Amino acid sequence: MKKFGVNEQLYWAKIKEATTKAMLPVTQRISQQEQKFISRRGGGFHVWGYDIATDADLNPMVLEINAHPNTDLEIVKVDREPDRINMIRGDRDLVMGLTEHMVRLIGLFDQSEGADHVEAEGVVKRKLAKLGWAKEADCGYFTGRCISNQNYEDLIHAELEEKRRGPMERSFPTCSQKHLRPMLMKQLPRSELLLDYWASEVGDCGEYNEDGTYKGGRDPFISKQNKKRFSRDEL
Repeated sequence: MKKFGVNEQLYWAKIKEATTKAMLPVTQRISQQEQKFISRRGGGFHVWGYDIATDADLNPMVLEINAHPNTDLEIVKVDREPDRINMIRGDRDLVMGLTEHMVRLIGLFDQSEGADHVEAEGVVKRKLAKLGWAKEADCGYFTGRCISNQNYEDLIHAELEEKRRGPMERSFPTCSQKHLRPMLMKQLPRSELLLDYWASEVGDCGEYNEDGTYKGGRDPFISKQNKKRFSRDEL
């Protein structure tokens, strides 16, 4: 895209904006369903498949969101090719590369034996002290905001996500998306707390330009395609 003069950082910022706007209206409902049907919280993730189209001005539009995207090998059948030659090779490697990247981001491959968590908690403690916030057990008359144990863990995991992903890939909320607060409709207090945290003086506002692009120019993750073949490819 850079070869054609496209601002990739701006394009990915627009995609992040579009996907967030598409997800926020149903987030509370999804959370309710998770609490009802998923007994074990944490240590897992769900893959959502976004179908995105782009207009002539490079404005992305979410066409649909697939709750169970097909991540198996895709095979294209062409009538004039009776042997049904596989037109897309390496899909499984692409999927596995993306899956490995995701599980690393959420900490399933964390081999620090808790050191990363301790480091992130130290960051949170320093920031809370600067903001005048405190855990409920430590709250006093002059405490600006009391944080529950659950909210405290949310902040720690937010710092872990910041470290693993960086601003380019980190999911909502970030300071660059504080204008989306009305979409929370006061129904997602944990998300509002995180938004207040990242939009505060100790947050990440200084890492973004006004258009939502990341100042550091960090490229988004793109899984590499290789030329491996599998027995299933030979149809």
